[in-house]
Amino acid sequence: MFKRLITFIFVCVFIFVSNSQTVEVITQERSKGVINQLTYNPDGTLLASISENDPVVKIWDIRTGKIIGKLEDHTEAITAVAFSPSGNKMVSASKDGKVIYWDIVKWELIDSITIKNTIQTSFIFKNESTILSGDKKGGIRKWDVSQFSSPKSIFNCSSEINVMDVYNNQLVAGTNSGKVYSIDLSNNTEKLNKKIHIGSVIGLKFFDDGKKIVTAGGDGIIHFWNINDLIESKHIKAGTGSISSFDANVNKNMIAVANKNKSVKLYSFTGDLLYDFKTKTDDYDHPIKAIALSPDGTTVSSANFRIIPTIKKKIKESFIQVWDLKRGSLYKTLKGEVNPIYSFDFHPTENRLIILGENRKVTFWDFETAEKYGDITLQKTKREIPPRRKSVKGKGKK
Repeated sequence: MFKRLITFIFVCVFIFVSNSQTVEVITQERSKGVINQLTYNPDGTLLASISENDPVVKIWDIRTGKIIGKLEDHTEAITAVAFSPSGNKMVSASKDGKVIYWDIVKWELIDSITIKNTIQTSFIFKNESTILSGDKKGGIRKWDVSQFSSPKSIFNCSSEINVMDVYNNQLVAGTNSGKVYSIDLSNNTEKLNKKIHIGSVIGLKFFDDGKKIVTAGGDGIIHFWNINDLIESKHIKAGTGSISSFDANVNKNMIAVANKNKSVKLYSFTGDLLYDFKTKTDDYDHPIKAIALSPDGTTVSSANFRIIPTIKKKIKESFIQVWDLKRGSLYKTLKGEVNPIYSFDFHPTENRLIILGENRKVTFWDFETAEKYGDITLQKTKREIPPRRKSVKGKGKK
């Protein structure tokens, strides 16, 4: 136990001294609970995930499929997360109302504040210096990153805000009561509101230069609306099950939805079906609660959860599937695995590490590529026992 503690301390010291974000490839770990939000950074190389019972934001490298870093200053489960337009900053919120502004280049906390009402999934960077948020009581706040600890309340909706989007000075907010609010940010006044879904508004997005919005609800229908009057222009039925998660990429003309029957479908903004990924329903136990389209439109990621029965106990496992939209097939599965470390050492001149793990396995890691480049398994040590001497009975005298 003491040796493991010393090893952990050395790893922490190395992270602090070298400011490396790749050490986490060594100590991968399972996510706690169902992943309920996925967010790409602006260039699509990183993916942030948060889980329903986890106070940690995990940052994944899409190319290697590894966790390259964690943001760990929350004490309760995280409810919302978003990258800044540059990808260098991030904001996160947790159930206890704590909101943190992060620098993910230096990998450190910039500022934080605890507010009265929990922010539920809704963060938007209007630009690099302005953030908008929606909370559990329907409140909308405006955050100036230079005065992060002093956000301003600008509007209040009638119920919990699930999703928001912004286009220039227009903001739309979807609530769990099925209402959509259109708000003018130039004077923080309501333009109109309308109940457009029977259940919660799962997702929404501006398109057509801010003239229209697309929304998805728990009723399994994708609607297209004119923003000036919220009159429907068309709708499509996205399968037989209700929609559990939504994302949209206007520049690439793609809408992604996941249904409670565990299918992933992509549509164009004209309503045409582009992809229908068939997944095995026994691969995971819960509906897909998070889905994200990459900024370049080449991949879509979905978060899944399953319970694996073992002899001793049931193992709960969250994992992320990344789908290749060019080939129309599964590209990669991102999942952490628990790998105990018993000893390690650094290369004297190169950015490499050698680790002795469980089952006598030695692995070699390259920090620059965040990848393992080799491994060997040591032979089990054996105690050499000399052969037992045969007892020779002396000949008795006759």
